[in-house]
Parts: sequence; C-alpha cells; structure tokens
Amino acid sequence: MALKKTLKLVDNFGEEITFADAYIRVDTISGGKDGITVAAGVYKTHGGMRISTAQCSFVPSLSGDNFVAQAYLHLKTLEQFAGAQDC
Repeated sequence: MALKKTLKLVDNFGEEITFADAYIRVDTISGGKDGITVAAGVYKTHGGMRISTAQCSFVPSLSGDNFVAQAYLHLKTLEQFAGAQDC
C-alpha cells in the first residue's frame, strides 16, 4: 500500500518545486497501543529517489485495521497529504 499526490515542496534555495503524483509510503512505524510514530517517505516516483520525509504520531484503534493500514489513514488526515489517493 502507498499513497500518491501532487506535492509542492520548497528546496534548499527557497524555490518551490512541484512533484506530480509523488509516491508516499510508510517507511518505518514504531510504538504500540498507546501511540504510534510514523516516518513516511515521499518519493519522486515509485522506486525513485526520496525527496522528503514526514513524521507524525497517532493513537491507534485496537479494534480497527492493522497499525500500518491505520498509519496510511492517518496520513490522509494531515494537511500535507489531504486528498492523497491509494495506489
């Protein structure tokens, strides 16, 4: 599972760059029932170069999907990834 979305990021020189259909995937997940920390890699394309990493935390539902699936659902609630599509 992964997400895709056109993202606008700012480079080291302050220039805005648009990445059409950036590939977003959960690279690492850690924690437990009291809280999950997620590091999501943003890649130019599937299998391409990583262009950014986003981190977030949430409290998982113990009666819901597995923690990785919940991580993707949580990412889509963040402003940066709002409107992202499953791929």
